Amino acid sequence: MSAIGEFRQFLARHPVVTKWIIASDFVINEAQAASDAYAYTFFPYDAEIQDLKAKIVKLVPKDFKKTKTVKPQLHEFFQSGETFTICLLTPKKYKVAGDIHAVRRSLDETLKMMRHWHDAGGQQRLITAF
Repeated sequence: MSAIGEFRQFLARHPVVTKWIIASDFVINEAQAASDAYAYTFFPYDAEIQDLKAKIVKLVPKDFKKTKTVKPQLHEFFQSGETFTICLLTPKKYKVAGDIHAVRRSLDETLKMMRHWHDAGGQQRLITAF
């Protein structure tokens, strides 16, 4: 199944949740790593945050990055549907947006486009914030 389909199934398991906690972690330019990695885990905010934190602390080793094997209880937690994790791997030193000059040009073009919206006058707070 596609990742989008799996994410939709995850959301369907939590139909009343309106708030989410997203935790992230990154491995960038690590000499021993084959790739750079970006991980995002979605937690439904439907329980007391301290209860969720206690559960995770109990299941996850202190330095999870150095873990070579996952205990069955942690594997079950990951597969339970209580959370959803997306992990993106990119080549080392991969720059999605390009160099700083390309980023600035892109931001300038986005602002120019926003200022030409048909309702730009009513969107000034958003445009200013951007």
